[in-house]
Amino acid sequence: MRIGGTCGSACTLYLAVQRYCVEADARLRFHAVHLKGNDKMARLFTRWLFSKYPPGVQGWIKGQGGLTSRALILRGEALRKTVRICP
Repeated sequence: MRIGGTCGSACTLYLAVQRYCVEADARLRFHAVHLKGNDKMARLFTRWLFSKYPPGVQGWIKGQGGLTSRALILRGEALRKTVRICP
């Protein structure tokens, strides 16, 4: 799996695939799951989603304050240090 361009929230699940790489100029966007009227289920799905990310991505997200409604964008040098970059 090759990830490039802007990879919105659902797209980031491809990071769970063992054989993936990310283009050096990609932008990965992360945020908590939103389920209108069901905060308990949203928290459950957010924890599940977070658990699917590779350890480096989990560490970066934690360093940004965790998954919330605010979008986090992994790009540039932080991206290159955190994920497997495509050759």
